Amino acid sequence: MQKLFLTFVALAILAAGVLYFIPVTQEITPATYRSDEYGLSFAYPSGYFVAHESSTTGERNRHAIVLAEDTPENRALFSDPRSATEGPPTITITIFQNDLDNYTTRGFVEGTNFSNFKLSDGNTAEISVGGETGLKYSATGLYENDNVVVALPSYVYMFTAFYNSPTDRIRADFEDILRSVEFGDGNIPTSADNAPPGSIHNLPVPEAVAAVRVHVAEVSGVSEGLVIILSAYEREWPDSCLGLAGANEMCAQVITPGWEVTTQAAGKQNVFRTNADGSVIRQER
Repeated sequence: MQKLFLTFVALAILAAGVLYFIPVTQEITPATYRSDEYGLSFAYPSGYFVAHESSTTGERNRHAIVLAEDTPENRALFSDPRSATEGPPTITITIFQNDLDNYTTRGFVEGTNFSNFKLSDGNTAEISVGGETGLKYSATGLYENDNVVVALPSYVYMFTAFYNSPTDRIRADFEDILRSVEFGDGNIPTSADNAPPGSIHNLPVPEAVAAVRVHVAEVSGVSEGLVIILSAYEREWPDSCLGLAGANEMCAQVITPGWEVTTQAAGKQNVFRTNADGSVIRQER
């Protein structure tokens, strides 16, 4: 397996990721692979078996679905990858969590090391996969490889076929798999998951409260969907500084309608005050 992932997955593992091996599945092919968790299904041809590898940096998860030729040698290799110095050509679908970084397809391809695009000739072409528009390109490394990337809100899906010769059967099998792909919703947590009773999460909220959610997402480094609004109350503040004037700060002494909003994000709770439209937001200390 070392050779298999050196070109792109191993780059992620070097960033303090934790890798673990999940035993090879024993399905009889031909078969359909389906994962509700990752919102993905595809058909793979006879003659392959499926293995999985996952890694995490603590905030971002990464999962790889690996299809290899079903031979006794390959099954033995995948059962104990530490014993190998070189892996076989494979078809690999690597799934990158995307709710934090919000990559576009082109942004992921051209802006990250995971895509292996720096080892390509720089040319991309649009391709439709599962009804979504992706980018296709070829790269080189320990193996030649064809790549297709599709970025969706929950996940970035990177499909890769590693091969030795341009005429290898694995390239045709790769095209067949791409034509069979279907995407679902996936199960990335949102602010509705484990939210306290009575909290506001994925519902329309007043303009000022929505502004607080955007603010908290930006300062916390998370997506808006992971910001829970625990409570939101209309208030009248005693001045234009929302009752939170700093030292030597001049505030207009006028009653200022607004909101008191309590949020939860990245494991922290904070209370904010706003004016009526959310153009002024101050955090209580």
